[in-house]
Amino acid sequence: MKQSRSNRLRSPLPRGFSLVEMMVAMLVGVILLAGVVQIFLGSKLTYRTRDELATLTDNGRFAVELMQRELRMAGYSGCRTLKSVEPTVVANGPPPFNNAADGILGFDDGSGWVNPTGVTRVAGTDVISVTRASGRGIPLTSDMTDTASALQVSSQTSVISDNQLLFVSDCVGADLFRASTVTESSGTYTINHTNASNTSNLLGRAYSQDKGVIMTMSSNNYFIGVNAAGEGSLYRVAQGSGTATELVRGIQDMQILYAVDTNDDRVPDNYVDASTVSDWADVIGINIGFLLQTEDGVTVDPQAFVFNGADANPTDDKRLRTAFWSAIALRNRVL
Repeated sequence: MKQSRSNRLRSPLPRGFSLVEMMVAMLVGVILLAGVVQIFLGSKLTYRTRDELATLTDNGRFAVELMQRELRMAGYSGCRTLKSVEPTVVANGPPPFNNAADGILGFDDGSGWVNPTGVTRVAGTDVISVTRASGRGIPLTSDMTDTASALQVSSQTSVISDNQLLFVSDCVGADLFRASTVTESSGTYTINHTNASNTSNLLGRAYSQDKGVIMTMSSNNYFIGVNAAGEGSLYRVAQGSGTATELVRGIQDMQILYAVDTNDDRVPDNYVDASTVSDWADVIGINIGFLLQTEDGVTVDPQAFVFNGADANPTDDKRLRTAFWSAIALRNRVL
């Protein structure tokens, strides 16, 4: 059956989208795209914040653990303490290490400390100096015939070099001296202590093979300095050196309180800053605090933060901050 001409004229014709429909579709697409972008940016900020916070936490833990190891051993002098054995000091340019008050020295806000490095110390931050013997000690392999005799040890002392600061003790007496020369023959190292590196070539006593041990000396200053990127870092500089070693980045401040025992019962009576300590022999512990900050601003709004009773974000930047505090007992004064 043939379709009539009038029916063919009434058949619907195919047509596209109208302008209004296209505009509505584009608007919906833009809204969806904006949502996706917003989710992406939010996820990126969250990831960045978590990454910066993880770095902050790792740096803080490392700084605390490093200082815990160092401070616990302050004043270490082998088998006896500085209270029981006062070393004879003959070394040229020695650190303070000849009585019970030595081993640790603080500088509140850096006052009184002379910076030997080219690194600028961050204003208002504390400085601490730690001196101690290092290691368990290397036994002598022969007796000294007199106080001018050289000391002899086994080949395990290959780390000892000329002019190095050394500490020898037999639990009765002790000497702090410099190795003027170190020579080796058939696995035995001979350590001389002449006037070339010392104020005298005579030690305080002649040490025997069965009791005498030699240890290297460590005397370091720790401070917060400005690194090459213009940010704060924990630095270490050895006594007598002008070169600072950057240890931990992202540290804005370091504050230290000293636990003072005024009645010799090995219990802290006060916690004071370095400027208030009248006798460093009374210090038996330390509270050390680090304020850390992220390298970049990662928060939407400035975050208020108080450290050691002061505003830690006076410029209202958008960095994350956190504080780490640790109470540390000086083992060689409380045991």
